[in-house]
Parts: sequence; C-alpha cells; structure tokens
Amino acid sequence: MLLRHWSLFEAMFYSNHIASKLGVWRARGQEKLKELLAKMGFPLEESKQKYAFMSPKLKSNLRERVMEHAGDFGLDDLTFSGFVRVSGYRSLISASDTSHAITALLENDGDGSEEKSRDAFNAAYDALNMKEGGDFASIVNGGSFGNSGVGLGLRLSMELQRVIVNTAVSLVEKEQFRKTKNFRSAQLNATNEGANGGRRFARADGTAKGDKTEHIFAKPFALCKLATFLFDMHRENGKWANAKALPLVLMAENPATDTYLVCGFNCPSRAGEVTKNSFGRFFLEAASIVQAKLMCEKFDSNVVEVPRENLQHFFEQLNTVMGA
Repeated sequence: MLLRHWSLFEAMFYSNHIASKLGVWRARGQEKLKELLAKMGFPLEESKQKYAFMSPKLKSNLRERVMEHAGDFGLDDLTFSGFVRVSGYRSLISASDTSHAITALLENDGDGSEEKSRDAFNAAYDALNMKEGGDFASIVNGGSFGNSGVGLGLRLSMELQRVIVNTAVSLVEKEQFRKTKNFRSAQLNATNEGANGGRRFARADGTAKGDKTEHIFAKPFALCKLATFLFDMHRENGKWANAKALPLVLMAENPATDTYLVCGFNCPSRAGEVTKNSFGRFFLEAASIVQAKLMCEKFDSNVVEVPRENLQHFFEQLNTVMGA
C-alpha cells in the first residue's frame, strides 16, 4: 500500500494482506517480516528508509525478489496491475495512490456538516488536477507531503491505515467484541485507546485539530477498512471462518452530533469477495420498532446514524430482527 510514499517496511507492515498473513502485530510476525526482507537481500536499515531513498538497484529488483521468496512465507497475490501518471522526468503517481489520497480527502470533512462536506469534496476535486495541491515531483522523491491536495490525502491515508491496524489489534487483545447468535459487534468510543483519542489530526486545510469532536472512525469508509482488516485477521487464524463467520456490526461514536455511526458487514469467505448486504433492511426494521429517528443520508444502505440514547435499544432489536 502506497509503496512509493513511505518505507518498504511500512508498506509491507501495514498491508492488509501481509499483516494478516504474517501476524505482524506479534513479535513472531515481525521476525517473519524481517526474515523475508533478509532472504530478499534487502537490508533492514535501508528497508526502513523512505522508498524514494532506497538503492535504485534494490528497487529495480523488488518485484523479482519478493515473488521468489513470498511462497516460503505463505504469501500470494502480492502484486497487481495498475496505471501510473508521469509528468515531466521525475513526477510519477499511481492510480491506486491517487484513489487512496482522494478518498481520504473526501472523508476529511470534520463534523460531517453540509458545509464541511462540500469543502472536502472541493478539496478532493481540486486535488485531481495535477497542477493543484503541491509539487508532485517532491512527493514521490521523498519530499514533504504539504498541507493540501494529493500530498495531504496521502498523509491522511497513511495515518488512517496505521490507526486501523493498531485499533484492530487493540480490539482483539482486549477482547472487545460482543457476540450474539446473529452477529459480532464492537463499539468504538472517542476515547478508545488505539484510535488516537478519536481525533482526526488534520483538516482539509491542513491545520491541526485540538479537541475531541472528530472521531476518525465516525466515517463509513474508515469503518469499512477497519472491518476488512478484522476479517482478514480472523480468516487467517480460523476464528471467523466457515460456521464461525458471523456478520460484523461496528458502532463508532461521533461526539460532535451525539450519535453513533453504525455499519453492518457480511463476513466474506475469502479476501476481496463481494457479498450481498441485507443490513439496510434490518436497520430500518429495528428502527421502526425502537421508533428512533435514524439518519440514512450515507451512500450505502448498511450505514446509519443512531442517537446515543437509542443505541442500546436499537442494538437489541437488531439482534431480534436478524434472528427472525
């Protein structure tokens, strides 16, 4: 993920696929990652430098070396085809990098108000213009990401991925999942350890935010990425596989609106599998019983906002509705 913009070690450590396969949050998993790099002939010190500053010879051999040794560690599908945009002689950015950056900018909308959402959309739209948002040659050659445009989007995307891995590990180690007959669930409060105190560290204009009004997971895409990583983790250890593969409901507190963002996900049998999601119907049925006013203004029907005072009752009725 975002290989060109941080170190090779970080790009592998925070990759959903490699992190879940090797279990890098454990000491043994980190040793496996270091062993893989050693077998590839990539010194650890250089692998932890920014990718832009790595030896050109190592970078040119990366694909060949990783494909040669990945099988020894149970890793497959480590490469994918894509597109890059080259401007001049030095500036290069890939389509996948741009996708990560633009999505991060879209969700960098503060409290989610109409005005903030419009500002975030405009910032993301402007970033698609390669003449806007900073010096791309600098970004891909180890320079500063800046406080706007694609540079800011890349920084926010990397920040989010770090928090996703740390939060997922924290949820597992502290056994914060609640299991019912019909689904598993986890509640993310703005003060949860592992979620950076619930704060998003930068706005669309790049300035810091000092209060706790913006929970980094009170965004549909962030919760979706967290759910995906949790599924990958537990698929590998066999705990959420086959008959144990229950749907997952994540609830993230949004202190700014005194609500919880609730997202429902089906547990796929393999990575990347797309399954039919029926949570939209279940959410509406549960809300009608609770007589709670849900906010369903998100793009996906499996995402709703529930007032704090209705959350527990809504949760109970959701379990009843899904059981029926």
